Amino acid sequence: MRRQQLDPAKPFDYVIAADARGSRTDYGDDQAWRVSLGARNEAALAFQTQFGGRADLVSLEPVFRLGDQTIQQQWAYAQGPVITHFAPNMIQLEASPRADLPVVARFWAMESRAAGGEFQLSNHSGEALSVQLELRGNVIIGGRKRRLNVLTLADGTVALHLGEIGNINPVVALKGASMEIYGGRIRGARLGARFMLKAGHAARIPFVCAGLADMRDSFSLAMNWLSRPWDRHYAQIDRQAAAVPTISTGNAAWDIVIDLSYATVLKAFMNATDALTQPSFVGSRADNRGWSRNGRGDDHIRAWAGQDPPAAYLALPAIAGIEPSLAKAVIRNYLATQDASGFIDRQPGLGGQRQQLLMMPLLARLSWLVVEHTADEEFAKEIYPGLRKFFLRWLADDMDADGDGAPEWQSERQLGYVAFPTFGLGRGWAQGVDIRLLETPDLLAYMISEAAALCQLAGRLGDADAQAMHRQQLAQLEDLLEEFWVGSRYGYRDRDTHTHSPGITLLRGGAGDERHVINETFSPLARVIVRIVGGVSQVPRIRLMLVGQDKDGAPCTIVAGVDEFRWQNRQGVFTVPLPLSALHSLEIAGLSRVYKVYASTIDSSRLDINALLPLWTGRLPKQRSEAIAALALDEAHFLRPNGLSMVSASDPNFDPSNARGGGGIWMFWQALLGEGLLATGFRAESSALLQRILRHLARVLEREGRLSQFYHADEVQGFGEAHHVAGIAPLQWLSDALGVQIRNAECVLVSEFSWGAPVRIVQHGVIVQRSEAGTEISFPSGHSAILPANAPAQLVTDPAPASTETDELPALSAPAVAADPDRGTVVIEIEDSDDGT
Repeated sequence: MRRQQLDPAKPFDYVIAADARGSRTDYGDDQAWRVSLGARNEAALAFQTQFGGRADLVSLEPVFRLGDQTIQQQWAYAQGPVITHFAPNMIQLEASPRADLPVVARFWAMESRAAGGEFQLSNHSGEALSVQLELRGNVIIGGRKRRLNVLTLADGTVALHLGEIGNINPVVALKGASMEIYGGRIRGARLGARFMLKAGHAARIPFVCAGLADMRDSFSLAMNWLSRPWDRHYAQIDRQAAAVPTISTGNAAWDIVIDLSYATVLKAFMNATDALTQPSFVGSRADNRGWSRNGRGDDHIRAWAGQDPPAAYLALPAIAGIEPSLAKAVIRNYLATQDASGFIDRQPGLGGQRQQLLMMPLLARLSWLVVEHTADEEFAKEIYPGLRKFFLRWLADDMDADGDGAPEWQSERQLGYVAFPTFGLGRGWAQGVDIRLLETPDLLAYMISEAAALCQLAGRLGDADAQAMHRQQLAQLEDLLEEFWVGSRYGYRDRDTHTHSPGITLLRGGAGDERHVINETFSPLARVIVRIVGGVSQVPRIRLMLVGQDKDGAPCTIVAGVDEFRWQNRQGVFTVPLPLSALHSLEIAGLSRVYKVYASTIDSSRLDINALLPLWTGRLPKQRSEAIAALALDEAHFLRPNGLSMVSASDPNFDPSNARGGGGIWMFWQALLGEGLLATGFRAESSALLQRILRHLARVLEREGRLSQFYHADEVQGFGEAHHVAGIAPLQWLSDALGVQIRNAECVLVSEFSWGAPVRIVQHGVIVQRSEAGTEISFPSGHSAILPANAPAQLVTDPAPASTETDELPALSAPAVAADPDRGTVVIEIEDSDDGT
């Protein structure tokens, strides 16, 4: 792990949680923790949680007593706490209660329902010191401070019961804690241990907090972990950290963002459940998340409700080079939901959740990235048939209503963003168009990318016939995409007429109880949108009647009932399913005057980021690539101080905060377009854009102490869920921009370097240093390779790799615990040592 130097002067809200790579995680009850460094008059090194949302605050605060000196608040420390290292499940700090008594505090999440740490004190004075370490408990629920209990066992062991918190009874155990130091009676919610520390010596005092339903089980689990040797677990954390890229850009603030992004991805993963047989990830691990009140997990919030595809795109390529099994598990989870038609659910969850929407066409691309990282042909062979069937599902008749080969989205939710001004159901400023009635260039871009990925997979498997078929599909999709070019960019078009047109306002704020004469003709043909606004939350029983002319000019009447409207936020929207050549009148039966009625034709000319996505395929003609790249980097449209906005700044409903219009910075789309710029030869522009984004993320982290789900396009501000995978730095794009992929300790893929400044990447014991002058690769075996600046893309291997054998920990298993009612304590049976005792 990289050594950090993060002090209380700047916020750093870091959460530790059980690491699925070597710990038991519990999707129904995940208890994450954080450390508060404390303001001047607050307790320093406080270990805190909310037990998944059960409490307002649970805080364990260390107190050091040295003679008549008591040190708890930050101001009393000779040297205040500094964060020096962090991993997904561990954070380490350094502080000095006295100038000659430095402390290393290491906090660790052992599993989902047990966490703790240890304080290592070193005596640098010239004499022995009598040291008393206390842990004081503080629990606040519903704004009220709770009374805690000290447990005293027959053998003299003491522990701290934090009381009943929701449906659990957490217990804290501190090694060496006793009643004797308090004269046989403890006053207050605290545990204490006293010891003599010789000059030049050090001592380690561990503690554990376990949160299970029964107080005795909590005590048992805490004592279980307290009795184990921890050094082997620490060594495992160090080995796991060596698999994570440490990237030094020359900018320390950017480097912290990158480290934090990798930690966020790894921390997001949880073990398999009965409902999902492979490990998966959640959006964010936080101390106020993770408690399922029904115990199954299917009542979790949206961020925990399944494998969101945009987040998967950010996470999987990053983790494939660290823990390939986790990346493969996510792909397998998607494929496990596939039915006979090829349908794959968009967001399968660990609690058995299903979104009941077809997965966006991103799965073959994701799978190819994993195969490319791992070179696992058996995995490619396993998943290829399902991916091919899924691709064909997107080309089925029910996904392509007009049968032209260009499928249609079936729901805005499939996109992962629901605030595009053309659609935006339930948003008063958006049109609310039924997305099924338009064909969009972004969906074709995804389909082209899927076809290209399937072609690569078939080639890897040596299936020439399948590869030829995918090439044909690819050519057909690329020909279709060309039809979406409108003037100087790609645009939306009507599903049936294939026309692009600006909208016409037909009625604005008409009374709900009147018949409205329109008498408007349309050339080209147009679809009409009717919006009802007002009333209360109850949906009115209505009947809409539109009188006009159909596409051939023949008279027609369109009738729609309440169920054909889409209702949200006291608004109902109906998009006429047929294109019309004229609209004569509009009337809604069943509405009172308190409702207002609006009508217009679809405006398919609105400009948003979907017009840019074909660039991501890397397969556009040069002229098209140049035009789209220029549009993306145009400050009058998409390029903002913090990245590329979701909606053009020229749109009347652009809002850089995404609150009252479309906009904001969302990392999935930044990654797609950044990778597209790289793939189409705009490497310098891509690197400059990525550096702009890293600069912004560093400023957000400095100001707010954490990364978020998405960001303001112009200001230093994050929004949505804190610590969310969707808001990390785009790590695959970063790897591509640096032109380095360290696949293992023996193999490095090197491609073009366009970062503009020297960088250093360390992973799996391999060190890669790159600059405009060239590249130097140092393998763990001692072998080095030096490449000139103009060297072509190539795979560099170690001809004599060193052995990578490690002393791995056995898989964790639940200890056998039995209560002994006669003693009021527990008997713990555990097999955890080298000789099996």
